Amino acid sequence: MAVYQEQATLFREGLNALKDNGPDSRISLLEESAALAEFLAEQIPALHQEWEKRRDALRFNREH
Repeated sequence: MAVYQEQATLFREGLNALKDNGPDSRISLLEESAALAEFLAEQIPALHQEWEKRRDALRFNREH
């Protein structure tokens, strides 16, 4: 999803800004946040498809 990729990009921009200033305790948090956002961007579409299948099955069963 685009929003998660945008978040990852912003986290990476923050990382780049902090790395230029030397060691900073926020770097690991930003690295993990970027990785999480990238993971969600990859995984959410598949989860959405699975949900649509499950929802369609629920609707079908309700009607029959």
